Order: sequence, then structure tokens, then C-alpha cells
Amino acid sequence: MTITTLPDGKNVLVSCTQEAWWSVDGATGYVPPQLLIPDPNQPRKIIGGSDWPEFVESVKTSGVRELIRVTPRALAPWVVLPERILGQFVIVSGHRRHKGATEARLEAVPIIIRVYASETAYREDADELNTGRKDLTPLEEAIEIKRRYDAGDSLDTIAKKRGMSTLTCSGRLKLLNLAPEISELIDPTVRQGKRSDFPINVASALGTISDLTVEQFLLLVTKFDLGKPDVKQDDQGQKLDYAIQRMLLKHIEDHSMSAPQAIEFIKSGRRSAGHGRSGGNAAGRSASKTMLGIKHVLEGPIKATTTTVSRPTLRAACTDTSTEQLTDLIATGDKSIKELTRLNDMLRSIHDARPRAATGPSPLFTPALTVRRIEGSEADDIAARYGATMKRP
Repeated sequence: MTITTLPDGKNVLVSCTQEAWWSVDGATGYVPPQLLIPDPNQPRKIIGGSDWPEFVESVKTSGVRELIRVTPRALAPWVVLPERILGQFVIVSGHRRHKGATEARLEAVPIIIRVYASETAYREDADELNTGRKDLTPLEEAIEIKRRYDAGDSLDTIAKKRGMSTLTCSGRLKLLNLAPEISELIDPTVRQGKRSDFPINVASALGTISDLTVEQFLLLVTKFDLGKPDVKQDDQGQKLDYAIQRMLLKHIEDHSMSAPQAIEFIKSGRRSAGHGRSGGNAAGRSASKTMLGIKHVLEGPIKATTTTVSRPTLRAACTDTSTEQLTDLIATGDKSIKELTRLNDMLRSIHDARPRAATGPSPLFTPALTVRRIEGSEADDIAARYGATMKRP
């Protein structure tokens, strides 16, 4: 052991080499952060955020105040690590604190030892400790949910533990079925930590595309005239699913569909292919609710009585308001104006793009009277790309 002075001025004993307490459940002590290894199977992909510099600075000046939960590497054979990875403990909970300590170049961090009888016990503890973290991305949530689901928990149980609906839990799982490049649209790890504006509910809907036969696939391509499928060698056993996801997404983008429209289009496509149950008019209700909300937002400033206030009245009202509060109000107003302008511009572009005589529901969901059929050598070519044989009448 060596004596180290922590950033807060406290002197502590630091264990740098193997000691008896390292394998005692519940034991605590200080070790160099270099002895801790992040769990490669933890769902969190990004550790950071807008407050990260402040967090590192806090660790640098005050140290790590909360114990980092770890388990001895030698007693956790289910955590597969490359031999070149050095370290004695696998982190169960506290990856953010560990990274902060590493960046702050601390000489010691406090740990608590946990010894697990099985991988199941280890995963349950890790999931319990990490459930409810607000900085998890939807994909990271999906990984945690699937881990608990595979361990035997029902979606209802998982949803209650995570404070979300069963439907949301199910939708998160669908994200794991997405083609890689579609996953990237909702994965900030490939966007320098910035979240994408791609709707999660649309991504979940695309993830429901599965188990289509070649015949169902061709029927879908024919009805919506989606063109030739984009098949990639890396798709391996999911060529059919990934190809139709790409085609549907391209169709959605080409027609500038809103999220409710896109979801209904995906459901319509699955029903057209003879796959999945009818979704009823749920998407229609969702779209109506969205438009009602937009109407209320746009009418808000007009209906608000405060918008008719005169300058003298406003000046008098601001007498007891500090300069900082006025600055915050102005900033809020600027953001609101920007958002209202963006919303109105989108509505105007949609309006201007419509044919002047257009009435009734969007034609995007109505099949054409004459449908281009894929048959003959073209059908054989598409089927061959999936290693299947077309049925003949």
C-alpha cells in the first residue's frame, strides 16, 4: 500500500497490488483508476454530455465521492476481455465516475467489491443500478431491455421497473432489428454525441419489418413501386428485412412524410404484403391529435391577453424584474419565435406542394388502379438475390 493525498486534502491508503480484501464481498478501499476495466457489454455507448467539462473539473477538485461498484475480474469469467487489457476489476456501476477520474488524472478512486454467484446475478445487479439513467440513448435502452427480457423478465415487469409503458418497451426492442445505417440515424455515437432528429417511433415501426417471404416482398415492391431492392453483402441472414427497410425509408423521405404518415405507410405496407394485423385508424387519431396540438401552439400568442399589453404598461410591469430575468425572457421569446417560424414554414411548404384541386386523404396510402407487376426474369433475378425460388402458378 501507498499513501496518497486526494484532491480534497484527505490522506488515504491505496492498494496497487493484489490484497486479500480484493475478493471479499462488501469490502471497500482505494485503488488506482488504471485497475478498473469498463464492462464491454454495458449498454452505454457515450459517456459525456454538455456538462462533461464541469463534471471532470469537479472530480479534479473534489475527487470521486461515491463508491464505484466493481467485481474481481478473476471471479467474473462471463466478462470476456482481450488478454492485452490490463486491470483487476470489472466495473459494475460507475463508468462515468471512472472516466472522469481518468481524465482528471486522479491517483486513487474509492471502490466497493461485489462477488456474484452467476452471470445472471451480475447482470441483474448491473441493470438494477443503471435503470432510469436519463442520459441513455434509445438504442442503449433497447440493449438493457433485451438483456432483461432474455433473462426471463416479461415486458410488463421491465416497463414497470424502468418507469415506461409496455408499448414503449416493445418499441425499443424493435430498434435492434434495424439495418445498420438506419440505426445510425438514431445513434449519437456516430454523430459526435449529437442526437438525431429522426423520430424514434418511425425507427421502431421500421424495426417491425421481419419474416417476409420473397412473394410478400415482391407484392410490397409492386404495390408501392419501390424500385429495385438495395441488398448488401453484410446483411447476411437479414437481407430481406434490411432491403425493405431501406426502400420504405427512401419512399418516406422522397414524399416528405410526417412521422404519423410514415408509421401508417409502414403499417399499410406490412398489411399489403399479408404480414401483420390491421392497425385500424390509430395513426389517423395520432395525426389528428398532432394537428390539434399544432393549432393550439400557433393560436397561443393570438389568444393570450398579454399580447395586447402597451409599452407603458409593460415598462411598469418590469419595474421589479431584474436585468437577468429580462434577458432570460428575451431569450425564451427568441426561441419561441424561431420555433413558430419553423413550424409555419413547414406547413406553408406542405400546402404549396399540394395540387390545388387535391381533396380527401393523402394519395400516398392509396394503391394505383393499374399496378406494375414484377414477373419473369426480373422476379427471378430478385428472388435469386435472396437464394430463394419463386412459386409458379
